[in-house]
Amino acid sequence: MNPEPGNLPPTTPTVGFNLETIHFTRGSLVIRDFGGSDTSRALWTSYYNASAYIFVVSAKDKERFPLAKQELAWAASHHNLNDYPLLILVNRLGEEGAATLDEVKGALEVTKLDGMRWDIKPVSAETGHGLKAAFSWLLEQL
Repeated sequence: MNPEPGNLPPTTPTVGFNLETIHFTRGSLVIRDFGGSDTSRALWTSYYNASAYIFVVSAKDKERFPLAKQELAWAASHHNLNDYPLLILVNRLGEEGAATLDEVKGALEVTKLDGMRWDIKPVSAETGHGLKAAFSWLLEQL
């Protein structure tokens, strides 16, 4: 997969687990994509042996912000994630009814991720907007 606009596969919510390879000029990233359902979240701890972590949240799914905050805080405090970069992607910003980036930051309490190398980036899974900048940041951290 190439994260450039026009080169993206159709987007659907992840059910279970997906494996994607994203190619860049400087190398490739192998992405293990887990869904956010109760069953999928139970698998997350089996895969905390990575070089970096990406946490995706939909700006339109405001009712799940408390759960997203809880899962992010739990992962950050229980799995030595401080040693690895964390990229938080906020999808669907700017759509009707969506939270703003600042509202998502506040809801997830990202400022409490002390000691971690993290960044939060707005993206569009449909158009690819923001993905290149987001993955560039992640590659710089590795």
